[in-house]
Amino acid sequence: DPSPPPSIPPADVLKRAIILFALARGKEMADLVTQLFKRPIKLEFEKVYSPYLLADKKRYAGLYWTKCEKPDKLDVKGLETVRRDIVPFVANTLKGCLDLIIRHCDVAKAVELAKGRILQLRLSEVSLTDLIASKRLSDEYKAPHTQPHWCVTQKMKTRDALSAPKIGDRVPFVVTTAISKEKAAQTMSARAEDPMFVIMKHLPLDIDYYFKCLEGPLYRLFSPILAQPSINERFKEPCDVCLAHGLAPREFCDPCRLRYQHTQRDVWA
Repeated sequence: DPSPPPSIPPADVLKRAIILFALARGKEMADLVTQLFKRPIKLEFEKVYSPYLLADKKRYAGLYWTKCEKPDKLDVKGLETVRRDIVPFVANTLKGCLDLIIRHCDVAKAVELAKGRILQLRLSEVSLTDLIASKRLSDEYKAPHTQPHWCVTQKMKTRDALSAPKIGDRVPFVVTTAISKEKAAQTMSARAEDPMFVIMKHLPLDIDYYFKCLEGPLYRLFSPILAQPSINERFKEPCDVCLAHGLAPREFCDPCRLRYQHTQRDVWA
């Protein structure tokens, strides 16, 4: 009788074995390299990344392992999730996508999450608090009028000088849309506003600006994973219902039509 095929260990067992092997080899290599140095110089082994996503120079993310039982953390460097001047909506979207890509190795779900967040933004369903950015106010700007938080501070001073931010404070701001020909010619910094003033005056936000804030980070995140020509197509796909009925773009449901019309403008340019 032919011998039965060898059983394949579960995926989690294989992964722990690979991590254990990498940890052991990393320590061996550190010891070998240390022998080439003069004392007291020593190369110390630190960690293993698995999986690891290199988005660009000094921009990466990966599961950080120092022992094989479980990862220490999801380590992110240089990406927008760790920058304080990025709006929470963008940071949270990237965190969700990274978690699906790195922890769960599910790129398809990450794409669907990104598509859903894009649609949520285009339909103005994002809370204002998730669109507030902040920057520290300084008095050393060469061109202060190009700084949105500086412009907001000047506006606040004209309204109430006592409550206006001081040097060293972090100034929160949102970007409003142009509602006149004069405002249409203004820069983004000139259209920045105090969030409380926006709430009181019911000013509309510039959704196109926030979309641009999101598209760059999403492009950098997905471009190493998805083939470059297919990135546009991934984010133009209609929902399962529209896809199943073979509908033309003009027959899409409202959310799919809105997404399709927007992505015709070359979302990833």
